[in-house]
Amino acid sequence: FDVPELHDAVFRQNFNLVKRLVAERHNLNISISSPKFMKQRKDNITYMAGFFRGATPLMVACHTGNLRIVCLLVEKGAIVNKTDSIGVTPFAIACARNHLPVCKYLRRRGALTEIRDDLFGMTPLHVACRMGHTSLAKWLSAHGSNVHACDFTGKSTMHFAAWSYNIELIKFLVSKNVSLNSKDKNGDTPLHYIVSNHDLVPDHIEKHFCACEYETAAAIIDQISTIEQYQLSISIHREEDREMGTCKSTDIWYAAETMLKSGANPNAVNYKEETPLHLLASCLPASYLTRGYVITFETKVNQEMLVLMLILLKMGAEPEKLTKLGKSATALCLEQYNQLAAKILNRYMDVCTTVSVEDHDVCTAFIQRYGARYLQKEKQFERQLEQISDTVIEPQRRRSVVQVCREAMRSVNRYIQEVIVG
Repeated sequence: FDVPELHDAVFRQNFNLVKRLVAERHNLNISISSPKFMKQRKDNITYMAGFFRGATPLMVACHTGNLRIVCLLVEKGAIVNKTDSIGVTPFAIACARNHLPVCKYLRRRGALTEIRDDLFGMTPLHVACRMGHTSLAKWLSAHGSNVHACDFTGKSTMHFAAWSYNIELIKFLVSKNVSLNSKDKNGDTPLHYIVSNHDLVPDHIEKHFCACEYETAAAIIDQISTIEQYQLSISIHREEDREMGTCKSTDIWYAAETMLKSGANPNAVNYKEETPLHLLASCLPASYLTRGYVITFETKVNQEMLVLMLILLKMGAEPEKLTKLGKSATALCLEQYNQLAAKILNRYMDVCTTVSVEDHDVCTAFIQRYGARYLQKEKQFERQLEQISDTVIEPQRRRSVVQVCREAMRSVNRYIQEVIVG
């Protein structure tokens, strides 16, 4: 927390103090010597921001978005394109924080809009897409930023837009002819990122670059972990990651539907020969079947991911495909103990299976311990999943005659299984 006085005044947005320090000829380009956190108490919440070694007062001003202070520092000699220890510029930080007026001003003052950071090779446009800042991304594109550029790991702007479930941004990038099926260095397409719990920060990169800085930051976080209420952000890469169950379900479903409708390949494989359906199956929470009921601890996540699975299946995903290790999506579902997902996949395969996916021993013990707290009626829950997925897809989907016939046969088969057999 020990930072130069000018950095602290800028972070607190104390314009008069900043103006006085500038008049006293404080070094406007002084940089911090190690990773630092700055904090401010407001509305009974401690706001904290982390910066890496080399961060200048102008970078702090771009983080807060105070245009008056940014203008003052630049006009008095702050270096616009100075970078910190991982190659992040003030302009990139302003993009990460969605401060468009600051971005416009810095560009007029000579900020480089295509410079990449040293850690991930992200351009400011990548940063805007990663954070889901649609208006800013459109502005960057209109002023010459390359929408087709990839970072060091091969991720395109579409990968970042897909990861953030940003439907408007996905549509904008499609209008700019950004590929929906481009692959990163692992062979994953943007659709793989929508359906999986992929981390945008590869472990091997963190270990290779600036490891000491991450370790220092981690130690500081441990020290402040006792604070009851605080909001934390670190530079442009360490914002809180999204997870299934923490975003709006409709955003996830419609993001997938938008990409599939626009031409994303639901059967694209990565270098492990995994399709998006395989990745989704490997992320499912446990869901047991017994005596006409579904048991799951994570009801919202389970529903969210099963609807997503149905969207993939109804828009062309092939459940019969195998990974390089010879595993089907059904096998991956069973590895995750999601028996309902396995049952759904079995129904969507052309070859019916008679393998039972119920686990009466586990379910009996579960009911004895928790009662009906986590129980849902199986057929009612399945109908709900079908209705939601149809609502997402049907208004915008144009199906061929063959697809209509195949889905009609599947509906008949489901009716036989649910009503006659069930």
